[in-house]
Amino acid sequence: NSPSSSYSSGGSTRAKRAPVRVAGPVAINRATAKEFESLDGIGPVLATRIIAYRNANGPFVTLEALLEVSGIGPAKFAQFKEKIRL
Repeated sequence: NSPSSSYSSGGSTRAKRAPVRVAGPVAINRATAKEFESLDGIGPVLATRIIAYRNANGPFVTLEALLEVSGIGPAKFAQFKEKIRL
């Protein structure tokens, strides 16, 4: 029974990480930091910057408005632009 318990515990660890993967495009005007982090090239620091920018400037009007966020340039934007929406 003991090996079964530790296997089960390993499965629940994987289950906790699963919600970070977003099934459809990330809605940039409603996304949480964890949802932003699911995108290629965006980690915790950049996710926080995107949310801070959105809070300070209001909703993004275009996807390209993310280029105004410090740390997001054309190359970084190209990594995830197909996975976001307004």
